[in-house]
Amino acid sequence: MGLADVFSDLQIDWEAAIAEWTGPVAAHVLGNNIRRVGQWFQRSITKVKQDTVEFVRDEWQASVHEIEGEHRFSAIQKLKLDVERLDARIQRIKHQMDSRK
Repeated sequence: MGLADVFSDLQIDWEAAIAEWTGPVAAHVLGNNIRRVGQWFQRSITKVKQDTVEFVRDEWQASVHEIEGEHRFSAIQKLKLDVERLDARIQRIKHQMDSRK
């Protein structure tokens, strides 16, 4: 992972290196085309990720929408707190009943 981080941080001027063999104009055209393909590839990956999430959520109904998930989690947390309060109340009533005996 460390080596991958080092390589991703390198800012190598590939266009200048290619220009030594092809000349500056051809290297610039080639560089622009490679950058354009790289940008298309990045957009395609992003779109595939979004489409996959939507497919799993909408078509398979195997996943919930983020807002619905947050709502469900909030409802579960509220229910958990209500149960804890009810348990505390029951324990208090039991204690009061035991102390009266």
